[in-house]
Amino acid sequence: MRKYVIAAAAAVGLAASAQATTIPAGTAGFVWTASPTIDTTAGTFAGSSLFTTSATGGFAGSEGAGSSSGTLSFSNVVGTTLDAALANFINFGDFAFSVSKVTTQGYVNAGGSISASLYLLGTTIADGFEATPNSVTLTFNSTGGSPFTASATLSNPPSDVTPAVPEPATWAMMLGGFGLIGAAMRRRRTDVSVKFG
Repeated sequence: MRKYVIAAAAAVGLAASAQATTIPAGTAGFVWTASPTIDTTAGTFAGSSLFTTSATGGFAGSEGAGSSSGTLSFSNVVGTTLDAALANFINFGDFAFSVSKVTTQGYVNAGGSISASLYLLGTTIADGFEATPNSVTLTFNSTGGSPFTASATLSNPPSDVTPAVPEPATWAMMLGGFGLIGAAMRRRRTDVSVKFG
C-alpha cells in the first residue's frame, strides 16, 4: 500500500512540474513605425511594422522590431464592445498577442482631426508559457488629414476598463441618493435643548 501512495505522489509531482506557467506580470509599449491603414467609416485598423519601445517584468528583453498582422474591427461609438477572433495581432520578441474583444473607449472626429482609444482584451502566448490573459490599450490619431500615427501598451495582468457611460443601475442609485438628500434637507427640524445643573 505504501508503494502505491509514493507512486501516486510522484506522478502528481511530475504532472505538476510538466505544466506550463503563465507569463509573469509586466508591460510592453509599442509604436507603429509605418502609418497604419485605418478606415474610420468601416471601423478597421491594419498595421504592419511596429517597434517595442519598452518592456518590463515578464516581457523584459523584448524591445526592438515587431509586427502587427490582420485587420482589427472597431466601433465609432464610445462604450461599444465587439467580439473579435484575431490571432497574433501583435508580435514582439518571443510573444504573440491575440484579440478576443475590442471596446471603444474614446473616439473624436472633428475639424479634420481623428483620434481614438481602443481597449483590446485577449491572450499572449510564448514558448514555455501557457496562454495568459492580457489587455492592450491602442490609440491612434490623425491631425488635419495627416497620416495616422499609432501606439499601444500591453498589460499583464489585464488593466481594468472603465465604462464610458454609467450603467442604468448606477443612474438609478445616483438619482435615489439625490432624492434621499433632498428629503433630508426638507425634513422639519426640531429644537432640542439640554440643561445641566
